[in-house]
Amino acid sequence: MNPPLLIVSDLDSLVIHTNCTNTVKKVTTHTLDETLTKNGLGMIRSIFYAPNTFRSPITPERVTEEVAAKFARLAQLITRYEKHAAPQEIAHFLTRLLFCLFAEDIRLCFCRSFNPLPRILVI
Repeated sequence: MNPPLLIVSDLDSLVIHTNCTNTVKKVTTHTLDETLTKNGLGMIRSIFYAPNTFRSPITPERVTEEVAAKFARLAQLITRYEKHAAPQEIAHFLTRLLFCLFAEDIRLCFCRSFNPLPRILVI
């Protein structure tokens, strides 16, 4: 069982990594100067007494659904502009694209050629 929060700090900042079950992991960074404010002290209090306030409302299933919808929209756009392409060719292309994104994300591929892609995929 992992703790819901992993907190690391150096001389300048406090970094909070969430690790709540069935949610997307989230990382927030706060300067140590920010922790001296009223909101910062409330955040420190929440770390010990209400760690679920850092819990992300987004589930992995929701992320998958949103990405699947964007890929479906991309398939529709490709079909509209590439009328001669067979549905199997489009599906194969999108599968390869998804694998490339995955390989880059897990650092299997170090080219980082898809870095700007998430901004492009806002269809």
